[in-house]
Amino acid sequence: MFEVKAETVVRRPRAEVAAFCADPENDPRWRNGLATVRNISPGRMAAGSLFEVGGRILGRTRACTYQVIAHDPGRRLVVRTGTPFPLETTYLWEGEGPEATRLVLRTTGHPRGLARLTAAAKGRALRREMVKDLRRLAIVLEFGGAAG
Repeated sequence: MFEVKAETVVRRPRAEVAAFCADPENDPRWRNGLATVRNISPGRMAAGSLFEVGGRILGRTRACTYQVIAHDPGRRLVVRTGTPFPLETTYLWEGEGPEATRLVLRTTGHPRGLARLTAAAKGRALRREMVKDLRRLAIVLEFGGAAG
């Protein structure tokens, strides 16, 4: 098992940042390597909702199905994927005054089988990607532009 954490402050209100991040259809705008998102569960995001993302994830092209484990709108979101590399990611949004939000991302990996041998390296790579993603998120939300 490994755990990685990254955080940033986005100069936008907490409700706006949380709503943007909690909508998987926005993921390709700020998460590196994601090309497609497909909601599997109809309706609003809630515990039990499923969505699929596709693209280059941890260095390999693949599709992963995520399940929402917990969702407290504007405060916390927990998602989990089971294969091929089980991960659980928690998004925490904290107000930093009326016009800024601290977003904390924490991902825990639970590699199985031979994947355990490369878990530490995958954890480091994941943290680097999370830091880049958070920079991109701040650009998209603060300036409304595409981050490259």
